[in-house]
Amino acid sequence: MNEKNKKVAIKFLEKWKAFVTKRKEILNKHRQECLNTFFDKVAKKKMDAKQSNDFVNKTKMLARDYSTYQQRYQVQKHIIALQKAKLEEQNRLIEELKYNRIIEASRQSVDAMKDEIRKTYFDIDRQLKPKIKCLTNELKLQQIEEPSLVLHCLKVPRFLQRMEKRAREREEKHAIIRERRRQMEEERVRLKQQAELAKAEMDKEEKIKRMEELREKRRKEKIENIRRKQYAARLRSLIVMADLHYERTLKTKYIRQLKILLQIKRDNNEKAKIHYAFQLKKNVFLHWMWYTEDMWCERNYIAEEFDRKKKLSQALKQFKLNVQGYILKKQVADDYYDLFVTQMVFRKFKEAISIVKKEQDLKFQKAIKYYNSNLLFKIFTCWRTLPALNALKREQEARKARWREKVLQVVPDYVPPED
Repeated sequence: MNEKNKKVAIKFLEKWKAFVTKRKEILNKHRQECLNTFFDKVAKKKMDAKQSNDFVNKTKMLARDYSTYQQRYQVQKHIIALQKAKLEEQNRLIEELKYNRIIEASRQSVDAMKDEIRKTYFDIDRQLKPKIKCLTNELKLQQIEEPSLVLHCLKVPRFLQRMEKRAREREEKHAIIRERRRQMEEERVRLKQQAELAKAEMDKEEKIKRMEELREKRRKEKIENIRRKQYAARLRSLIVMADLHYERTLKTKYIRQLKILLQIKRDNNEKAKIHYAFQLKKNVFLHWMWYTEDMWCERNYIAEEFDRKKKLSQALKQFKLNVQGYILKKQVADDYYDLFVTQMVFRKFKEAISIVKKEQDLKFQKAIKYYNSNLLFKIFTCWRTLPALNALKREQEARKARWREKVLQVVPDYVPPED
């Protein structure tokens, strides 16, 4: 019985702890919201006061700020011009690299063409070699000294004229590229000199400006430190007031609940003591009764054996019925006691559970609405794209049929695999 009471006490103690923890979390959340609202109001008032002070300061510093912003605008404009010059220099370098690559590619193509002409010259018929004697001087074919090349060609072939024309065009392009490169180099030197002069002038102005900004920054830092100290002192006083208010609220709300639980525990202890005394008396009486019956049976065993057995069986049956009735009544009393304690403990959970249930219902309704709307949107989208998908499928089938016809033309006994 003690173990059962201990298990019941542990069970309801855990439930009480969970209830108190949840209640504490709710109160902490409410307290945090109140503090956040309070701090927001304080910050808003501080911001209003700061804005009023800033407006007064702006009216005083308007003329000086105009000159400062004008100078800053000039500096930014000069920096933008320098960045633009750097960007143009980078573009010029990129173009120069592109021209160098073009020149290298043209030189490689000319060398390849010369090699191809040499190879063609050595591979042609010996009777045609006198007609292209003019190529030997251009290609520098000094190793060929045949007597058949002594003849002079009467007319230069057209493909040689075209080759000479292309060579002249390439030479003109190379001259243009060299001239452009020289101009770009002169422009780069001129921009570099301008940038150095502008940088020297800007360094002088920047030094004067930096000294003025440093003085203004020190003055503002002093004012901001004074304001920060005042705000920290006021915030500490407000935190102390909030802690005192929280302690008073905690005492008024939770000490009352603890007193009620202690009173319930005292009542349960009194009931347990009464039940223990009753059970002890019952057990003593039963042991005494069994002892007297045993003595009586031993004393009258020979004379009243049959009668004793009959009466004893009847007495045992009646006793079992009484014990069974007592056990049923005791179980009913225990169940009623458990129901009473459970109802009293879980009554406090009812409100929280109802609130959570309402929130879950609202979320469930919103989820259903979102799911239905999303499903309708997807169905409508699929319905809109259905003609395009059907057309694509028909086009794929037609393409497969054309390919199968081509395959059957090449391989008549080909059987296409099943999809």
